[in-house]
Amino acid sequence: FRPSLAAAVRHEAGWRLLACGFLANYKGFAFLIEACALLRDQGRQFECVIIGRGPQEKYLLNRIQETRLTGLVRIIPPMPQTELAQYYHRADVFIHPSVVTRTGNRDVIPNVLVEAMASGTPVISTRLSGIQELIENGRNGILVPSADPQALAEAITCLMRDPVKRARLAQAAQRTVAQAYDRRKNAEGLIQTFVAHVAS
Repeated sequence: FRPSLAAAVRHEAGWRLLACGFLANYKGFAFLIEACALLRDQGRQFECVIIGRGPQEKYLLNRIQETRLTGLVRIIPPMPQTELAQYYHRADVFIHPSVVTRTGNRDVIPNVLVEAMASGTPVISTRLSGIQELIENGRNGILVPSADPQALAEAITCLMRDPVKRARLAQAAQRTVAQAYDRRKNAEGLIQTFVAHVAS
């Protein structure tokens, strides 16, 4: 994913919120829907797109209807990476509201977070151990407690109101991903050198 050269712009209906992933309970999308209901009740203008398929899809669609968010929150199917990249670039905020389930299911370091950060989209996620290895709260993203719609809504509002902070977090996120990629390339180079030396 290449960084977008154009600054994020407002959509006619408000700010673009994006989430993406397998529609399972450990992804926490139900809490994002609850956060969107809070934003709506506060008079915020937004649209939220959730990209994915999975066992929780019917439940999430029902919650969208029950919270009267039809038209504000949409679930659409997965798409090729080239199309997904356009959604990253158009989004004002990417949200990944992961939780740990009662059975211990959880995310480690979700690929979609890395992709969003590489695309220059400010990210909001939750304080889970793997995610905290990628995101430092307030430096290259925002972290909130998991399973907390109120905290999620407040973080979204904070970024919606502060374009300077959004830009700063987005730039730092891009640097984080670029540096991690460079470190991996360096490590692979060292391994190849070591293998070549042993084989000689």
